[in-house]
Amino acid sequence: MREIRRDRHTVSLLTDHMVFSPKFRGKVLVGEVGESCERVIKRICKELGVEVIDIAVGEDHVHLFVQYPPKYSLSKLAMMVKGRSSKELRKRFPSLVEWCPNALWAPSVYHGSVGQGFEVVEKYIRNQGGRNVKGRLEALEKAREQIERRRGEGKEEKRGETKVRARHRSTLHPPEGKRSTNKTDKYRKLTPKEHQEERKRKRNTKD
Repeated sequence: MREIRRDRHTVSLLTDHMVFSPKFRGKVLVGEVGESCERVIKRICKELGVEVIDIAVGEDHVHLFVQYPPKYSLSKLAMMVKGRSSKELRKRFPSLVEWCPNALWAPSVYHGSVGQGFEVVEKYIRNQGGRNVKGRLEALEKAREQIERRRGEGKEEKRGETKVRARHRSTLHPPEGKRSTNKTDKYRKLTPKEHQEERKRKRNTKD
């Protein structure tokens, strides 16, 4: 379990799993660029007073799991990390400027709020490293099994709901020649033939 952060006027335990990628999902974070990217992001976070719990730099995306102070909003934190790292990396590696002259990172960011399941997120991020292909395949397989299991449970629930609706319709609209004993039967709409029979019955009663 992570330690609670104590500042001058606040006590907090704020964590975020952030994922962002280069523009056009370019596979440019390889070799020395990827290693420098990890070092630069860690240094920037330290300067901002943000604790890096875990980080994984893939060839086309970055996973960043941090504990941050309440003075930062998530959008502000992402803007500072991405903006400063983009400037430093593009200055250090001219090839990045040639590939994308305006900015290194795409504007979109994923933020995942994390409660007490820190170990799960840390394990997931470790498995996202570019070299740990086996771990990524295992994570994908587990996710696929969970999705299939949930789909199966959803189908069973839908079958049960369909059977209930069918029984309800059969009581409201029984076949010809059969009358329902359900109390709601008197509220159903009469067919044209039943309307005619009802009018004849009323006329015979008056006569």
